[in-house]
Amino acid sequence: MKSNSYSMTGRLLLWLLLFFVLYLISLQNYLVFHSISEIFGVVIACGAFMVTWHCRKYIDNHYLLFIGIAYLFVAFVDFMHTLTYKGMGAFDNSEPNIPTQLWVCARYLESLSLLVAFFFLKKKLRVDVLFFSYLLLVSFLMATIFYWPVFPDCFVSGTGLTPFKKLSEYLICLILLGTIALLLKNRADFLPDAHRMILFSIILTIGAELSFASYVHVYGVFNLLGHFLKILSFYLVYKVIIETALVRPFDLLFRNIKANEEKFRGIYAAMTEGLCLHDVIYDSAGKAQDYRIVDVNPAYESILGIKRQEALNRRASELYKSDAPPYLDIFAKVAATGTPVTFETFFPVQGKFFKISAFSSEKGKFTTVFSDITKRKLEELERKKSHTMLEEQLEAGNRKLENTHAQLLHSEKLSSIGRLAASIAHELNNPLFAIRNVLSGIESRAKLEEEDEELVGLALEECDRIKYLIQDLQNFNRPTNGVIAPMDVHEVIDHITLLLKKEFKNKNITLKKQYAQELPSVHAVEDQIKQVLLNLFNNAVDAIREEGGDITVVTRLHNDRSVAIQIQDSGRGIKPEDMEHIFEPFFTTKPAVKGTGLGLSVSYGIVKNHNGFLNVISDVGIGTTFTLILPLAGPYDQKR
Repeated sequence: MKSNSYSMTGRLLLWLLLFFVLYLISLQNYLVFHSISEIFGVVIACGAFMVTWHCRKYIDNHYLLFIGIAYLFVAFVDFMHTLTYKGMGAFDNSEPNIPTQLWVCARYLESLSLLVAFFFLKKKLRVDVLFFSYLLLVSFLMATIFYWPVFPDCFVSGTGLTPFKKLSEYLICLILLGTIALLLKNRADFLPDAHRMILFSIILTIGAELSFASYVHVYGVFNLLGHFLKILSFYLVYKVIIETALVRPFDLLFRNIKANEEKFRGIYAAMTEGLCLHDVIYDSAGKAQDYRIVDVNPAYESILGIKRQEALNRRASELYKSDAPPYLDIFAKVAATGTPVTFETFFPVQGKFFKISAFSSEKGKFTTVFSDITKRKLEELERKKSHTMLEEQLEAGNRKLENTHAQLLHSEKLSSIGRLAASIAHELNNPLFAIRNVLSGIESRAKLEEEDEELVGLALEECDRIKYLIQDLQNFNRPTNGVIAPMDVHEVIDHITLLLKKEFKNKNITLKKQYAQELPSVHAVEDQIKQVLLNLFNNAVDAIREEGGDITVVTRLHNDRSVAIQIQDSGRGIKPEDMEHIFEPFFTTKPAVKGTGLGLSVSYGIVKNHNGFLNVISDVGIGTTFTLILPLAGPYDQKR
């Protein structure tokens, strides 16, 4: 309290000292006093505008935003009043009428702005429209005084103030009294200190107007007092804008947020469904890698048996102890597009069925609302099951397990290679990103010769090609998501052949592509089909003789329901006695160090699971052609 008391006393003494100095200046040279007083007020008003303009996005109170912009134009008219004042010599004018007209004009502009601003207190305010509206209005008023002398006279030499001037001062006071009434009525929309300072500012403005209505000479005492009161009034407006925009810019906002938070916190806690807020975690290439738990409700704890403090700020893969974050592809798409999804799923981590709804209100974030539907799902399953069906499922499961075991051996090998490739790719990403940024900067800012521009452009294209290669290496290490979706055949082939480009060059292999025009998408799990194609291309490379040869890729529409992909090599071919065994597990014609005999068997199983076909034709000494047939993603329109 003592500190605040000393601070207020110090400010009061400073203002008294300032006014005393201005008074002494007025005794020596009233023109200097007038100029300093007016320019001081102009500087304060311009300062208020600058703060308002740069903080306009953070000022929640549209009244203060309105007057902060308005005071720039009030300051301009006051500045013109100062320049035209008798004795200044800035204009060819020795009569006090024009500066008095400008004074009345500024006071009308100020008082009406303080009043009209209330009509925008709770309405949307477009600051650009407001700024240009004031610009047009002030330009018109200046024209009525300087170019079309139609503005009423306000001062007549030898007589003093005209009735219009005196009446205007009282009318301005009435406008300000009306403003005070509206200010008191809307007290709740202002911070207490801001409300108090605006009220005192308007009262001081009324006092200044009454003083200016009473003087008979421009160098009189009432004129002096009016300027003191005007300076204080402008300062209070400046102070309230500073405190609202800079010192306490969010007080009003936080009051509203706290009220809403208390209302929604009760709903949040009372929900019977689990609710969880998440942030998506992206890698350097902008691809979703994981997601982080930001907050959960009490129902989350009761349904999953995971305490809130245990879940907060944990990665999903870590919290749920899974190799891959659960449902990452679905949730990343929701966070990226904002399109909500609802699905039912079995969650192995919990051993339960859940109905999950996911939505996003901000890019990179998403919210899930879920409920335990295990009881309902089990009841549905019990109704559908029968003893015969169970036996069939067990038998099919055993067969699938045998196939999976064979595929697992091969997958482990591919996984090790993939992890090594992804690790190397990650280390290459950062320097590549820096190199590309430098080249982009040179291309956009440096003045280059045409030949140098072409070289920089070529370098950027090669950077992009390396980037895509790195992304493919990283994608190769990611486990399959098992989601069947539309797939662009040509794009997948291009990715695989880019990975093998060095192999082709080392073995002097010419790659030929014969793509069908407007080939429709197929219905497939993309990374599984990539594995199939990679295996077929590797086999073709191994079949080519040391002197080199050709590999031809042909795509075509097989029929109105499927697409055919042919991979033809000019290699050694397959012996007739081996043809019937090539799709059997562990059968291989390659040396032990180069093959496990699982490649084609795994590929055949993948294609069969896609409801597709994998056929082969081979002539010894001429070459081999594998034909992969996959179903379309949708009905094919033959008329297109």
